[in-house]
Amino acid sequence: RAMDLYRYKGTLCVLERSGVMKKAVLQGVHDMCEFEPRGVWPAGVEPKSQLVLIGRNLDQAFWGRLFEQTLDQALGKELKK
Repeated sequence: RAMDLYRYKGTLCVLERSGVMKKAVLQGVHDMCEFEPRGVWPAGVEPKSQLVLIGRNLDQAFWGRLFEQTLDQALGKELKK
């Protein structure tokens, strides 16, 4: 499915095990991905992750499940089936 994913880019809010909220940028083309830490999440700014996918024939349900599973895993929950 990577060939159908032309480009993706977003800002991620990452909660470290220490409890510190960090900011990062995720971007890539097809299966080439770059993750860049950008320091501590700015004070007074609501934590929010946002990702834009550009491609063809993208299966919204598939990507939705993938993101939900990633979130569940990050929060220590069992993966959804």
